[in-house]
Amino acid sequence: MGAEPNRPTEAHTNTVELLIRYWLDSRVSDYPTTLDFVAGLFGRNKVRELAQQIKTDDIKSYVDLVQAWLDDYRNGSLRDDNETDREQQYNQDFFMKILGYVAKPVVPFTFTPKDKTSVKGGQKADAVLRFNDPAAGIDIVSAVVELKPANVDLDKPQQREGNLTPVQQAFKYKPMYPSCPFVVVSNFYEFRLYNNNQLDYERWTLDDLVDPEGDYIKFKSWFVLMRADNMVSATGVSPTEALLSRIRQEQEEIGKEFYAEYKDARIELLQDIWRNNPATRHQFDIAIRKVQTIIDRIVFSCFAEDRGLLPDNVIGLVLDHAEHSLFGESIFDHFKRFFRAVDQGNEPLGIPTGYNGGLFAEDEWIDSLKISDEAMRRLTRLGRFDFQEDLSVNILGHIFEQSITNLEEIRRKVRDQEDLGELKSDPAGARHREGIYYTPDYIVQHIVDNTLGKWLHERELECQAKHGLTGRLGEKGYEQRQQRAYLEYLVILQSVRVLDLACGSGAFLVYVFDYLLKENQRVNYILGNIFEVNEESVRKILSDNIFGVDINEESVEITKLSLWLKTAQKGKKLTALDDNIKCGNSLVSDPTSTDKPFSWPDAFPKVMSNGGFDVVVGNPPYVSAIEMTRHLPDRERRHMRAAYDTAVGAVDLYVYFFERGIELLKPGGKLGYISPNRWLSIGYGAALRRWLIEHVRIESILNASDTRVFEDAATYPVVTTMTKGKPERRYRIIAGHLQERTAVPLAVQHDSMKLAVLPENIMGFLLNDKLPLTEKIFEQSEPLDRVGEINATSTAAEADEYGAHVSDTTGIRIINTGTIDPYASMWGLRQFRKQGRTFLEPYLDLSEVSDQRRKLYQSPKIIFAKIALRTEAFYDENGEYASIDTNCIHSFNEQFLPEYVLAWVNSRLYNYVFSCLFDGARMEGGYLGFSSPNLRCTPIKQIALEDQERLVVPANRLRELYRERAEADDFFRKLIKTTFGLTTWPNANIPWWTLEATDFVRNFRRRFTTDQVEDLMAAHNRHSKIVGDMVTEITKLNQQIDRSFYKLFGLTRREVGMVEAMPFSYL
Repeated sequence: MGAEPNRPTEAHTNTVELLIRYWLDSRVSDYPTTLDFVAGLFGRNKVRELAQQIKTDDIKSYVDLVQAWLDDYRNGSLRDDNETDREQQYNQDFFMKILGYVAKPVVPFTFTPKDKTSVKGGQKADAVLRFNDPAAGIDIVSAVVELKPANVDLDKPQQREGNLTPVQQAFKYKPMYPSCPFVVVSNFYEFRLYNNNQLDYERWTLDDLVDPEGDYIKFKSWFVLMRADNMVSATGVSPTEALLSRIRQEQEEIGKEFYAEYKDARIELLQDIWRNNPATRHQFDIAIRKVQTIIDRIVFSCFAEDRGLLPDNVIGLVLDHAEHSLFGESIFDHFKRFFRAVDQGNEPLGIPTGYNGGLFAEDEWIDSLKISDEAMRRLTRLGRFDFQEDLSVNILGHIFEQSITNLEEIRRKVRDQEDLGELKSDPAGARHREGIYYTPDYIVQHIVDNTLGKWLHERELECQAKHGLTGRLGEKGYEQRQQRAYLEYLVILQSVRVLDLACGSGAFLVYVFDYLLKENQRVNYILGNIFEVNEESVRKILSDNIFGVDINEESVEITKLSLWLKTAQKGKKLTALDDNIKCGNSLVSDPTSTDKPFSWPDAFPKVMSNGGFDVVVGNPPYVSAIEMTRHLPDRERRHMRAAYDTAVGAVDLYVYFFERGIELLKPGGKLGYISPNRWLSIGYGAALRRWLIEHVRIESILNASDTRVFEDAATYPVVTTMTKGKPERRYRIIAGHLQERTAVPLAVQHDSMKLAVLPENIMGFLLNDKLPLTEKIFEQSEPLDRVGEINATSTAAEADEYGAHVSDTTGIRIINTGTIDPYASMWGLRQFRKQGRTFLEPYLDLSEVSDQRRKLYQSPKIIFAKIALRTEAFYDENGEYASIDTNCIHSFNEQFLPEYVLAWVNSRLYNYVFSCLFDGARMEGGYLGFSSPNLRCTPIKQIALEDQERLVVPANRLRELYRERAEADDFFRKLIKTTFGLTTWPNANIPWWTLEATDFVRNFRRRFTTDQVEDLMAAHNRHSKIVGDMVTEITKLNQQIDRSFYKLFGLTRREVGMVEAMPFSYL
């Protein structure tokens, strides 16, 4: 168990009691004014276009059927009947008669009531929409359906186990069908269609479906999305899902077009200011920020006019008025007055109180600028885009994030005092240096849902338990206890503190706002609407619950803009965000170490004095250690290395954000990041892994690398969530893959003890597809160090020292990683290289080594190449080899035959297991590290000695064959080079014995005489037969050994296929 979250204070308790008394004394109206900032799933225009293609005559009978249900709702018993009384007829009328689904015994069928798949506790979805053809082996699920009676609010917790809302209950079924993209929830009156999160949905009521407005456009929209031939498909993605994907793709494409216009307009505006305002050049960094403010004002105004917050086409009207001015004023002069009107209020604009909030505040610096009409005209062209239909806040957030990146070259040119006339952007370069990337929406939603969402759910459960909400139906006093529980939960909800300490464009904070607003509305419904969720609620969420920091000033301003765009309301002032969204270096507080020190207690005194934040989310900057060395000041890097426990080795910047994020949390607080996966396995992440094990409970590790998460980032991301507080006992970790299409994790639970099974607490293996079979091998095995002692054959210092004593005359033979192959030493056949010297037949004078090493070198041992693509191990049976930069097994346990061990570690199955454990730590070129700590924790099965004996013969034969094959190869190469005066060997990557003789000769790319060609071909034919026969026998013996181990571990045919599918070479 982790540390307990902070408990309610006395002030908190008093607040709850006051709210309870208020509720008991006065019940407020059931129908308050509410706000809705949550988006629908589909663009209105696209769905409307499809809906308008449906002929009214074709659906009129369906509308009449819906009307019958509406009449029953208004005048009959539908409001009072329970679910079971009406469910069957509802399915029959809506899903089958109207929408065209069919159930068994029809084949293929598209509707399954009460499917057999159930969640824990035996609960099942009320229905599943699918295409199922048993004979063809096709079963593709498109939606799970949850039905409730008409008197049940879809957002109100039910008086049953778990106290889930109907929507939450429906989403609990979705992961049972990993490919399922949609969720349908209905209470017979209201019908909702969800995709990947519980915030965004399409909604229709019975009243909507019979509304004749627009020639029944609401019914037609519902019908075109939900009917069977659109919602289900035999080939995977249904037309409805394809429509959703197409709309999102089109929005992304329009976003790219908008960004190109946006970027060019900003560059032109900066160039214009550079030319026309020479006095600004010595402080042009300020000018860059002010230009961003001007652009933000224009973007907000474009957005506002399309969303009904300002008069339609108001930007065009201001421009037109300026173009026809009689007084010779510039376009910018007119826009300054417009900005002032938006800030202070203006009756003709329909905003008597203005929007204020800081974005349009008077700014003498901006007002003093001279800007040409042409630059302003270019900027106002942004208004041609449809901000209502095509440019959502999320899409704009992606654009804003990209827009930050092309400021780097501008600043560089200013620093170098270059002319801005030929200015171009270099977004990829800037991103690489600053680590700026936008996070896909499904990742943002998953992280917020599994940090903020889970933290709130845990607090809700605590309140339910405290007030005895056991879930039993018909309990006496349940309603009053529920009110007490949710009034207490409301105080917690409205005081939660969520932080993004590298907030970028504000994508995480925008979704946090969505989540908190929706949760406030849900709790309000439960409490009988005791308060209005209005503009003051929005202001409180923004000012009390949401916090962000970024080192980039433009990011800070864009985060504010994103939140303003999300929360702007007609005629209401924008919320001032300066106290919540701040600029600074989240990692460094020392003013002597950075230009932007950030003191958390000074920046957020109320939060920090109360113990810190409840939730931290984000996408920390992706900046490598190399880039940090190039671009971060030495003083800043020195400070971080001294200040952070995780600063061991050449760490990337995001590592520090893990430590800082956890430090800023209260005990029991939750953190969720998307980051590179490298910290899970490679060396520089070891300190972070140890630190996390000591300080947090890791809740989930999900691989997001299967999809192209970042368009131009050479990174492989992982999504991690954790809870602050060292666990007191074992717990379960969720690990697997996060699907982009459905946003559903394909994951399994693991024992937390697995975090300590590998050296340096390597965790990456938890995400490996090979893990299930690897665990099967471990269940039947012992650790490899039961075989004998496993050690390095030299320290790094010894390797250097002994290397100096290598000669080609005296001592014991010496090898290293480069002179080992599977089953055989390549001594005398392959060059031994050390300290710039090269030997073909190297020896080490044993008088120069320690007694301990001398004893080891003269002992029987299995020597492993330290770095290789696969295991390269051979058995030095008679202690004839010294070795450096390698590892070995020696002092064998008499229960294990060395030849059996040799066969196992060189087998395909052992390499499958090894790659599962250490794939995440592969080096450039795909090389693995066969270090002694790594080898010790790998498995081996102990079997009877007589059974081990069966592998001795093939193993010993392979020891001979690998050496003989290498000798034959070496002999032939020398023969050909000497005979024909050749100095190089062509196509080294193609085994010469696999070529036809004519191709072999042709590959030398030189002219031979006819006699030479004949001799070459004859020699090739003779020797390729010799080597080819050896290779064939090597392959057969390896396959024999592999089959023995498959049988030994009881692998199924499918499991054998998995192992055999792994790239692996016997040579």
